[in-house]
Amino acid sequence: MKHKNLPYIILAALVLLMVVLGAYVWLRPQDPEQQIQKAQTRCEQFAASLKGQTEASATEKLTQNNKIYRIAVRDNEQAGLTSDFSPERINLSIEKGIITSADCY
Repeated sequence: MKHKNLPYIILAALVLLMVVLGAYVWLRPQDPEQQIQKAQTRCEQFAASLKGQTEASATEKLTQNNKIYRIAVRDNEQAGLTSDFSPERINLSIEKGIITSADCY
């Protein structure tokens, strides 16, 4: 017994398979190391834009962009910092009210 709709059923099954595989590829979890690397790259790009700005301007920009930051060094005085690693946290060094460095760690 032949089904005259068999080609359409096969085509529909192939399309469904392609959709499912495409969704898997699109939504699959990334390697955690890749996620950390991407987060750190974004952080470093943003941090680079802060160097040379006033502290007020930089902290306003950080706040507006919902960035995590801390003052690591102010006028050559090292702050007491935790040693935990956060790839998206920006550590600022400030000299006389100007950002002299901004690093992510």
